[in-house]
Amino acid sequence: MKLIFDINGESEFFEKVISAEADLVVIADFWAPWCGPCRMLGPVLEKVVQEMSGSAVLAKINVDENRDLSAKWQIKGIPAVKIFRNGNIVKEFAGALSEMEVRKLLSEIIHSEIDILLDEAATMFEGGDLVGAENICTSVLEEEPVNSVATLLMAKIALEKSDFEVAAQLASKIGPAEDGYAEAEIILARVMFAKKCAMAGDASDPHEKLNTESEDLDILMRKAYCLAGKGMYEESLNLFLAVLEKNTNKYGEEIKHAMVAIFSIVGQRSPLADDYRERLARLLYS
Repeated sequence: MKLIFDINGESEFFEKVISAEADLVVIADFWAPWCGPCRMLGPVLEKVVQEMSGSAVLAKINVDENRDLSAKWQIKGIPAVKIFRNGNIVKEFAGALSEMEVRKLLSEIIHSEIDILLDEAATMFEGGDLVGAENICTSVLEEEPVNSVATLLMAKIALEKSDFEVAAQLASKIGPAEDGYAEAEIILARVMFAKKCAMAGDASDPHEKLNTESEDLDILMRKAYCLAGKGMYEESLNLFLAVLEKNTNKYGEEIKHAMVAIFSIVGQRSPLADDYRERLARLLYS
């Protein structure tokens, strides 16, 4: 796709600006060679568009050669910029803006569209349409490779598909300062439980009555991980504590790590987390 092009005549304007592909941002720059501010703004627009990975294009209209077009769009002074999406003007300005101002303006336009797309993807995910949600997130990440919302949703999709390695890789990309970090940590915890359970060969039957007195502690540990992997967090916490009561030295750190991960999933200040955090502390430190 050509990012920067000249427009000559109404038919070309209609084809390349009004009828441009869906959701593409088209910047129509009305200018003239003799216009000093136009010579300042033009290179700024070109630079910004070239760095936007195809999410916007620049259509340049020489007003001296396109008087009818200029009259139709009521151009009274230049430079005049009209920004189109889906055939409609979404923003416009006159005069030369700085590079920072142009970037901010375009970012607001494009991000608003991305937010709408990601809301749609989240709705699809909640409704079970993993393919539709994944397709939207993929297209967003092609435009914005570091979009944390899309990355997080892709991690959730991978987890739902039991693609644990991909889920962990995606969740690990979201840093502490980014939106969604807490959810990413929950995904990493769920991946850890699911992988532990898979390694144990799914050692737990949710309806099985466990004999914590006679069973091997390693087997009980595997069952505790599998219960957590199934979302049976209270049952898992009880089993971890039962093992801890029998052998703090061997399992203390591992159980502490696992239980803290469950606390992050159920909510650090939830009644369940508060109750079992206190029980854990009593066994570890009393």
